[in-house]
Amino acid sequence: MSLLWNAGCMPSLTSRHRHITATLQRRHRLVIASSSSETSRGSAKIPFSFSAGADPFSSARKTAAELAAATEPQQGGVFSPPGLPASTLSVTEADTLLARFERNQREVAAGGFGKTVSGAPSCTLPPLKVATLCLAAEASHIMMGICASNQAQGLQALKGWTRDLGLPKGKLHGMDQVGKPVNIPGAVFIKYNSTSGDAFISGYAGEYRGVLYTPQLVDGVFRQYGYLPLNLLEEK
Repeated sequence: MSLLWNAGCMPSLTSRHRHITATLQRRHRLVIASSSSETSRGSAKIPFSFSAGADPFSSARKTAAELAAATEPQQGGVFSPPGLPASTLSVTEADTLLARFERNQREVAAGGFGKTVSGAPSCTLPPLKVATLCLAAEASHIMMGICASNQAQGLQALKGWTRDLGLPKGKLHGMDQVGKPVNIPGAVFIKYNSTSGDAFISGYAGEYRGVLYTPQLVDGVFRQYGYLPLNLLEEK
């Protein structure tokens, strides 16, 4: 058997080889184009807005959970809530109170979208306030999500919570367009991060009201509570 290609077969084999090579090159270009398109879509910025049926805290919970998992524990006790009582709760006691309140909120929300548990304010708010202040005093980082019925109420809650938790105050984004002040009609959602002290405000078409409170402590345990009453820290 000859090891040489038959001269009569060379043209057809060469033609077939070129056809296969060209086909593979086209497929390779299509794969690259498809991958580039997916990457482009994945990196595209999505406008920050919420529909009436959306839970604005679902993405906040995921973001905060990922942050807690990825961030190295830092030194706690960096915030000094001015209203923290001398005789306060332990971290475990504070967590128990706030977690119980959140469970009750979820149970009620399951039966009626966006509803909250009011209870007797004189019985529920004082211990919740102390628990909130206690965890702030032990935290190294705090995130908040505020859902309010209007812009004025949202800003009042933001100012009150940052003041009463002893948090830094940075810039407020979303209140102007090209340097001109704007008024946001209807309900609003405000995101706050203690790392920068900055807050971001936008319109919100949903029914949730309250504060999603996410204190990060040095033990690295993920803690998040909501929806705490907007006026919780005003309770005497």
